[in-house]
Amino acid sequence: MVRYIYKNKNGKYEIRKRIGGVLLYWGSFNTLEEAKLYRAYYMGKKWMVNPHFRNRDNRYICEQEGSYIVRKRISGVLNYFGTFKDLQKARDERDICIACNWDLEQIVEFGDVIGV
Repeated sequence: MVRYIYKNKNGKYEIRKRIGGVLLYWGSFNTLEEAKLYRAYYMGKKWMVNPHFRNRDNRYICEQEGSYIVRKRISGVLNYFGTFKDLQKARDERDICIACNWDLEQIVEFGDVIGV
């Protein structure tokens, strides 16, 4: 495979690069040629452009039209756990979901206990 470009399980090509010990995701592309083109752009800019929103800190969170959605695929079904205007609130909710092992009943009980 070409440096910084990896083929994912869906057959798409992802640009990933480790900077400062953190693996950053720079995008997903349908063809290897398209991924190479963007990789060349990023390399030409010395990787001094913002990586794609998705990274380890935002796992299970997607950005859509100015909102942040907490979601996770469980047993092949995409489950939604909330939509937030603030990224930090989405991260907080995601952390609660992880602490409750994504069990909706536990998440609701946990929210009642902490007053959410």
